[in-house]
Amino acid sequence: MNKARTFAWVLGWAIPPAWFKTRVEKEYPLDHHRFIDASQDTLKDLSLKAPFDFIVGYSLGSLILLNEASHLRFYKSRVILLAPILGFSLEENLGGKIERTELKYTKRMLKQSWMNTVESFYTRSQLFISAKYLESLNPDTLSWGLSELESVVIRHKVPESWSCFCGTQDSLLDAAILKSKIPQLIVVQHATHAPELLLKALKESLV
Repeated sequence: MNKARTFAWVLGWAIPPAWFKTRVEKEYPLDHHRFIDASQDTLKDLSLKAPFDFIVGYSLGSLILLNEASHLRFYKSRVILLAPILGFSLEENLGGKIERTELKYTKRMLKQSWMNTVESFYTRSQLFISAKYLESLNPDTLSWGLSELESVVIRHKVPESWSCFCGTQDSLLDAAILKSKIPQLIVVQHATHAPELLLKALKESLV
């Protein structure tokens, strides 16, 4: 019988751990999983819960891992990025599709009505997340995440040993541009920014 693998999942912006857990356990029911919020404490949480066979960053989680790439080599885990972000703003020409002015507007709206802002993000990203999960989100963490998306840009090369996946129908990321920046990127047909098809593609790659 195969030994259960251990995964750390560093989540995206406004992604409730309980919701993401249902998606992951559907594809990997026999493995062990830890779900880590994208926050200023991500790296500390990761180190406290290590070791892992796999560390997976999804969306904003990928940006956090890329920004700390030099530290991740000490974990000796295989690193995987789903919907990888090198630069979220369209102006960076690194695969992001969101104009900087729109990102600033989202930050202002977050202060006025964070729940409505999150629900609008779900709609745009084709994330089908029930409103019941919203109570687990922290508005301060959401604000921090938007600031990271606005300010952090990855100029260094993505390590060749890291596996990366992005969908052709992602409304936030341009898979063609990302492929030109990350040669090992696997472009997943019909996948949006939602994780379901990306998780399936990852599962197939690990067989």
